[in-house]
Amino acid sequence: MAKIALRGLTKRFAAFTALNGIDLAIEPGEFVGLLGPSGCGKTTTLNIVAGFEEPTSGEVLLDGRSLRGVPASQRGMGIVFQSYALFPHLTVAENVAFGLEMRKIAKPARQQKVKEALDLVRLGHLADRYPRQLSGGQQQRVALARALAIEPALLLLDEPLSNLDAKLREEMQVEIRAIQRRVGTTTIMVTHDQAEALATCDRIAVMDAGRIVQLADPLTLYDAPTSHFAASFVGRSSQLKARIVSVEAGRCALRIDGVEAAVPGTAQPSLPAGSAVVIALRPEKVHLVPPGTGFLGGRLTSRVFQGSSWLFSVETAIGAVLSSEPHRGAPAFNEGDHVGLNWRPEDAAIIADTHHG
Repeated sequence: MAKIALRGLTKRFAAFTALNGIDLAIEPGEFVGLLGPSGCGKTTTLNIVAGFEEPTSGEVLLDGRSLRGVPASQRGMGIVFQSYALFPHLTVAENVAFGLEMRKIAKPARQQKVKEALDLVRLGHLADRYPRQLSGGQQQRVALARALAIEPALLLLDEPLSNLDAKLREEMQVEIRAIQRRVGTTTIMVTHDQAEALATCDRIAVMDAGRIVQLADPLTLYDAPTSHFAASFVGRSSQLKARIVSVEAGRCALRIDGVEAAVPGTAQPSLPAGSAVVIALRPEKVHLVPPGTGFLGGRLTSRVFQGSSWLFSVETAIGAVLSSEPHRGAPAFNEGDHVGLNWRPEDAAIIADTHHG
């Protein structure tokens, strides 16, 4: 297991800055996701770690040793590409053996490592098949076995599940996480899919415009986003403007459209009374209650059945608020009804409002 550190990584392509000072330390055996939209810099970061790109400044350290100038072929990293990149003219076993052959591993040892890698991904029975004879999920597992067969210091996954259908993608999330835990290889995964990152990673680095805007474990990232971008990109959220009225005894009182709510200290930002803030609310933490009760009132404008849940949109005096309730039959409220909205104070994430004083 390897420890990897990124220090001050920047990358410029002519006038475009793809990375703007990335600092990230990954512990041995940790599974870290780089999450963000297209163009945020996550793939550029992975390419620099892999050795496919050189940074404009900064460095990558593997177990304390700088990798600057070390070619990709000598970094000892296993890589699973978005397209899987399997050789169509080679069998499954031959694909997995390819990296071992390049390292001139003797045939008996090579055959044993191939068998172990295929057993790890539960594909030993398909060793003699060709990629065209496999499903997408099976091809994905072959690519993973090939990357792991060389016993890499670091495993890099580049959008590994993006070519799979939704059901198979969910199954492979569980599979990849289970395999990574069994092997214990330090892993970095690039993805734009927040559900994929939440399901598989120990920690997630949310990236935007070449920077890491939040680094946290999945639960903290989801429940306590620290920026507008993280709250919006990772799952759904409603964001309400508010102001801190007072801070006292580890609690802060907020005013939301004339309604005051006490928020426990765990959610309290390091901001003084009078500060403008935004409250980010996850839909499943917001509940519909009879009109005249709850923190806010509004009119139910849409009600969408999603199988296991209902998603409601309520128009209030300060904008639309989403609410999600588990499906237990037809909901009590219909479109057009006036309703109240309620949530536990500790379920509100408080974010500094940088656009208003």
